[in-house]
Amino acid sequence: MIDVDAYGKDSDAGAFSNSPIYQNIESGILPLPKSQELPNSEQVSPFVFIGDEAFPLRTYLLRSFPRRRLQNNEPASYYNYRLSCARMTVECTFGICSAKFRILLKSIETKVENAVHISKAICILHNIIVDMEKDSILNDLQNYTGANLSNNINKSINAFLEPTTVHREKPKS
Repeated sequence: MIDVDAYGKDSDAGAFSNSPIYQNIESGILPLPKSQELPNSEQVSPFVFIGDEAFPLRTYLLRSFPRRRLQNNEPASYYNYRLSCARMTVECTFGICSAKFRILLKSIETKVENAVHISKAICILHNIIVDMEKDSILNDLQNYTGANLSNNINKSINAFLEPTTVHREKPKS
């Protein structure tokens, strides 16, 4: 599901709250995937969205602690840091798309309806390219090793190339 109908002036949290994705999750029409073990781990974690402190607190949405609650709170500060790292991954994805589809580097000068179609097409093409790159990496590794790769290596490659599931980690003492 791709939703690109929000205007640039809308906040991320506002755009999400008004999106069909949010409405369908809240009403139970769009169930999220069940919790799964993290790659190469026995830690079971839910699938979640990530956002900043402007987002509403939901069981399926991780958001940062408000800045006012961070003073003298090392675990909350560490959590915010790790969440920020995950959010940077999303920002990098937009950077990758912008580098491949240079139309995203400026305002798309067309009718809104056409801009929506262009944006959705870019999302689909990006996912196709990622899948093709994943297949290329797998083929290169198989050709290099001369043997079929085990499931563990396939899982690791898939985990590396797929979106990250964020979970809380205990801060180091």
